[in-house]
Parts: sequence; structure tokens; C-alpha cells
Amino acid sequence: MAKQPAKGRKTPSKPVNKATKASSETESVKTHSVVDPIPPEVHHVPEAAKGAAEAPAQPSAAKSVPEKEAQDTPKSTASAKPAPKPKAAPATPAPAPAPERKGGFFPLLLGGLVAGGIGYAVATYVPMQPDTTLADSIAEQGASISAIREQIAELPTVDLSEVEAKIASTQETLSDNLANIRDELADIRDELDSGLAALDARIAELETLPAGEGSVADRAAAAFEAELENLRAEMEELTGAAQTQLDAARQEAASIEENAAAAARAAAGRAALARVRLALDNGEPLGAALNDLEAAIGETAPDALLAAQDGVPTLVSLQDGFDDVANEALAAARSANVAGEETSGLGAFLRNQLDVRSTTPQEGSSVDAILSRAEASVKAGRLADALAEISALPEDARAAMTDWLDRAETRAAAVAAVDVLISSLNDS
Repeated sequence: MAKQPAKGRKTPSKPVNKATKASSETESVKTHSVVDPIPPEVHHVPEAAKGAAEAPAQPSAAKSVPEKEAQDTPKSTASAKPAPKPKAAPATPAPAPAPERKGGFFPLLLGGLVAGGIGYAVATYVPMQPDTTLADSIAEQGASISAIREQIAELPTVDLSEVEAKIASTQETLSDNLANIRDELADIRDELDSGLAALDARIAELETLPAGEGSVADRAAAAFEAELENLRAEMEELTGAAQTQLDAARQEAASIEENAAAAARAAAGRAALARVRLALDNGEPLGAALNDLEAAIGETAPDALLAAQDGVPTLVSLQDGFDDVANEALAAARSANVAGEETSGLGAFLRNQLDVRSTTPQEGSSVDAILSRAEASVKAGRLADALAEISALPEDARAAMTDWLDRAETRAAAVAAVDVLISSLNDS
């Protein structure tokens, strides 16, 4: 390994190439030998221009730095090949200030006089070439106008005297014809006036004649008028008959349409009622079926159905619960001594002790008899009849059946409302 030179040790500088030094001196001599013919007072360069001109010289100095460093760096080893020297760009020397020369103003003045004399001579002795475009255009237009004038002059002269004579003759003829027409119109107007006057006189004379003495024309006119009146009467009669038939047809069509609409409403109502009845039988809410019913019949549903919108007790539930409430009602009546039965004897004692109640329909007005008939109606599904029987019970007996009665009355009212609607829809 080659040792690097120690710090602080001065590296021997490389001798400057003689050829390069000679070239630099030659360029310096050449630079100083050039003399600007224009004096410094005239050849003045602004500072901004000087800066722009001197700016390119800086890269040359920058390029010379690597070259110097390359020269000052020793070879690391004997075997290593020396690095090729980078080509340095030729340095552009700063322009040397031109030496002041005395008498520089007179050459400038002489040059100005010579240039002015040359310009005057050119302006005086060298003729200017005029633009002939406008002149040529004017000449062409003049030639065209002359040709048109010649053509007009060569046109033959037209004799208009004959035409003018014909026009005058025609105007005279038209004037005569117009006068004749005016005279004829005046004669016609006079004849019309005379005819109208005669007609007016004739009408006045006819008006003064007694009835039945008119002329043949008057009789014909009277016959025509009578025939016309007959035709009018026939037309009015036919028109009236046609109008009557038309009104009848319209009424019939309206009736048919109304009947069809009523039939459609009745069918829809019956279908809705069937759904309502099914809901009542099943103890379901009426809801949508009730809405359809109102839409079908075109009116609000009865109050009994509105009160039963959430559903009513089923017939089966009322039948199953009747036996217990009937026993309670009979016991309450016997306790209050309003049962309407014999209270003495062995039979009465046994009935009161064993709470015996008739299960088959019995005649009479006793509580037991009424309840027996009501039970038979309930089992048959005739709630209205059962309620009618129960209404005859004493208050003590009825009080024992309050809950069952409320439920039964709700169902009975809803069923009765449906029956009424069905009857009305069938009649419509």
C-alpha cells in the first residue's frame, strides 16, 4: 500500500507547462495589441451589460479548480496509471481597458459627415420607384366606362309615338265606357225605385181589401202558409216523440246502471257480511271485514257491530256457561223467596236442600220454569229467545246472571244487526 502524504506536509507543485505559458502570453499580447477605434467616451458600456458580458467568464475559473487539484495530487502508487487530465475550457480573459487616445472625436465627426453626404446623394440622384397600382386601377375603370358609353350610343332609338297614341286612345275609350256604365246604373236605380213604390202601393191596397177578396196570389200564399204550419206542427210532434223516446231510453239506461251498481254493492255487502258472521261465530275481531262491509253498503256499520269490533263471545262458550249461572240464579231466587214455587211440603224441602232444577222446558212463570225454557233456547242457538225468557226473571235472579247476560246480549245484538243487513241486501 502506498502511503498517503502526511498532514501539514507541503505537496510539491507540478511544474507549469511551458507551452501553456507561452500560449497565455501570446493571447495577452494579442489582446493588448487590439486598439478600439472608437474613443472611450463614445464606446461606453452600461454596468448591466458589463455584468452580462463578464458572466460567462466564471465557469472557466470553476473548471480550472479541478485541474489544479489534479496537478497538486501526487500519484498514489508507482503501478497505478495516472488519471487523464480533464480538458480545461479555454479561459476567456476579461477585456482590458482600452488606452485613452487623444483626438478620438474628429474621426467620429468625419464618419458622420461622410454618412450624411452619402444619404443625401442617394435621396437626390437615385429616383424613387412610385406605386402604380392605384393608377392602373383608375385607368381600367375609365376604359370600362368609355366602353359602356359607346355601347349606349350604338343602341337604336325606339319610336314611342305609336305607343303613346294607343295609350291615349285606350284612356278615352275607358272614360266613355265608364260614363255609359254610370248612366245605366242610374237608370236601373230609377226603375228599382219605381218598382218599389208600385209594390208599396199594391201592398197598401191589399191591406185595405176586406177578407176573402184577395187575388190568386194571395190565396196561394195563404195555402202555402197553411201547409208550412202543418209541416211545422208535424216536425214539432216528431221532435217531441223522439225526445220522449230519448228521455225514456236515458232513464232506462240510468235505471239499469243503478240496478247493476246496487246488485254489485249487494253482492259485495253479502260477501262482507259472510266474513263478519264467520268472525262472530269464531269470536275473532271484525276489523277488516267490517271495513269492507262499510265500503260495500256505502254507510257506517250498525252500532252493535261497531261495539263488537274486538270480537264477541262464541255461542259454545255461552252454552257451556249457562248451567252454572242458571243454578246460581235459581238459588238466589229461592233464598229471596221469589222463585214462585211452593214453600211448604216435602217436595219444597227436598228442592231447597238438593237445589233441584228442571232441565226440560216447563210451563209456568216460576224461575225454574223460565230458566228451563231459556236453557232450551240457548242449546238451540236462539239467544234472542233465551234473553226474552230471562227478562221475565225477578231482579234477584237476574243479578246472579249479570256477567253472562252482558256477554250474551253483546253477541245477540251483533248477530241481529247482521241479520238485518242481510235482509236489506236481499231485498235490494
